[in-house]
Order: sequence, then C-alpha cells, then structure tokens
Amino acid sequence: MSASGCATSNSAPSAAALRSASRWKCCRPDGKPTRSITTCSRRSTCSCSKSLTLRLGDRRFSLACGYYVCFPAGQKLGHALINETDEPCRYLVFGNPQPHDVAVYPDSGRVSVKLTGEGYRQSATMDYWDGLAS
Repeated sequence: MSASGCATSNSAPSAAALRSASRWKCCRPDGKPTRSITTCSRRSTCSCSKSLTLRLGDRRFSLACGYYVCFPAGQKLGHALINETDEPCRYLVFGNPQPHDVAVYPDSGRVSVKLTGEGYRQSATMDYWDGLAS
C-alpha cells in the first residue's frame, strides 16, 4: 500500500487481472465525453478504430488504430476519449479498479467516492472543523 492507501505495483498486470478489469467501449458520434481524474486507479486504453481523439487537459491528440495510452493514478490532468467522426469508435479499456478510489470530473465539478457510493459537487467544500462542537 502507498501512503495514500492505494495498492500500488510497478509490475505489469496479470492476464487474469486484465480479463477481470477490461471492457470494450464504444464512442458514439453524438456522445458527450467528460474528463475524469482518478486518485487510485490506473487506466489504459487501446484504440481499435480509425480515429479517436484523446483530450488530456486542454490538449487534443489523434489516436489511430492500435495506439495505446496510459492514465496513471493521481494524474492532475483530466482525460476523455472523443469520437469526432460520423461512425462509432471502439476502444478497449483496462485498469486496476480500487475500492478506495475517488474520481473528479473537472468539466461538471462532480466528485465520486467509490467507497461510499456517493457523489458530491466539488464546490461544496467545508473547513475541517465545520459542523463540530467546539
């Protein structure tokens, strides 16, 4: 475990781990992508379509079929995969889901806490001692 409480590893995931934590996804042309940032879970994707656009922070990158991209846990830039074509785009996503993960969605200001299954607005912050008797 790391100091953040997240399981960490420098080794490649096993084939069994990839099977259990991978899934095919499809970007429809009319889909509305949202950038996300995760605190504990690494994610990787491999493009299987002619063209897929990666939005990383404010920059955009064109991904051709076979391109591989990794999003390390705790990366400060939000990422999104966008279909800017008229046809569906397919890509494979695999990673290491973590039960203590927190996902931040900078475009909407949403924060999702996996452990509790709750979501919050990022603007709903409070001081450490707010609500506690003095």
